[in-house]
Amino acid sequence: MTNITNSSICTTRVSHPSAWRSSDFSSADQYAFDLGPRHYDAFDKALSGIRQQGLNLDDIEKKHFEVPEIVDDLATIFDQIQNGYGFVLVRGFPLDRYTEEELGLIYWGIGTHMGTGVSQSVLGDRHRHVCLLYTSDAADERSRVD
Repeated sequence: MTNITNSSICTTRVSHPSAWRSSDFSSADQYAFDLGPRHYDAFDKALSGIRQQGLNLDDIEKKHFEVPEIVDDLATIFDQIQNGYGFVLVRGFPLDRYTEEELGLIYWGIGTHMGTGVSQSVLGDRHRHVCLLYTSDAADERSRVD
């Protein structure tokens, strides 16, 4: 049997940007980062380098996803995750510009600027597509199929 030790409950107000409520935001613009043409150009160059080296997702490290034109933006996003709200909505991925595989490489490449990727499941997955499907009424939690 596992011995669980008592832990104290925090009774003081937490004053940090990561202690937010949805009502603290008037719009998604407050926590969003919008991608644009210079980001796409940087992604294109990084993808080209990855292809030239014959790398797949499992091979990619930060050194393979060189994006000097936008490295400051990636640092800003990472800082917001670490020291701000704890999340960032990155908007503007041009889904018609890249294949699903390329988008996966871009997502992974961005992540290499924030840490070291590890397996996300017992199957060894390092990247997985997640979809929520609803069978009828999307507002009814019971109709959700994950």
